[in-house]
Amino acid sequence: MKLKLFNLSIETQDPRPLHISVKSFLFLVDRGELHPVSPNLSREFTEEDYLDFDNLFPPIIGLSLNDIAHGNADVKTLEFNDLSEGMYLCVFEVEDKIMQRKHVNFLAFKISGQEISKLYSDDMYSRELVLKRVEKIAEIFGIDFRDILKNLRTIGLHID
Repeated sequence: MKLKLFNLSIETQDPRPLHISVKSFLFLVDRGELHPVSPNLSREFTEEDYLDFDNLFPPIIGLSLNDIAHGNADVKTLEFNDLSEGMYLCVFEVEDKIMQRKHVNFLAFKISGQEISKLYSDDMYSRELVLKRVEKIAEIFGIDFRDILKNLRTIGLHID
């Protein structure tokens, strides 16, 4: 199974003022623990990525291809090839430089055969505390929430 995630930095005034960066991370849940998954390839964003981007980012992050088209954006496509069956956690670190704040959104899913099933997803309006969301995700995965926090620290995210 293949998956694309995206790292980006965008600055625009139209249709709305934005100055945002997003870093994407992927973890595999295996034997009750999270393990970071590295992309097979990091490359420039191209037309072949448009549909994948617009299926992923608008509901979770609140950015669309329209924002990319109207702004000064640097987008990298992260390709994950041959993902095995199992449960995965995507972590999106979003930094809003206008509002001067960072937040984290999550997407948990399961791969079974050629099917991807969404288990949990934040959206751009998630207001619940990060720790509460991590506890929900840990319950879905059947793991200790502290393991998720430990792994988030390995990518530089410290959540209390």
